[in-house]
Amino acid sequence: MGIVLMVIGVIIAVVGWIQGIMAGFKKETVWGVLNLLFSPITPAIMAMQGEMSWTPVLLMVVGGILFVSGPLIFTAEMLGG
Repeated sequence: MGIVLMVIGVIIAVVGWIQGIMAGFKKETVWGVLNLLFSPITPAIMAMQGEMSWTPVLLMVVGGILFVSGPLIFTAEMLGG
């Protein structure tokens, strides 16, 4: 179950990142390139744009939470919990 959560989390985060790149390119080419090259800080880059789209940021945060909770659940399962 933990590994499944990690995979789902990565998929959700990647979808959010791609949406962030698309939103950046819609605003200006520079923002799209920044989102493409510096993916871990895409939410901060989007916040600096001014008109921020919350959907990609929310997807990346939810994906990150699922990805981090996956190993915790996997460890609990391995310990017999």
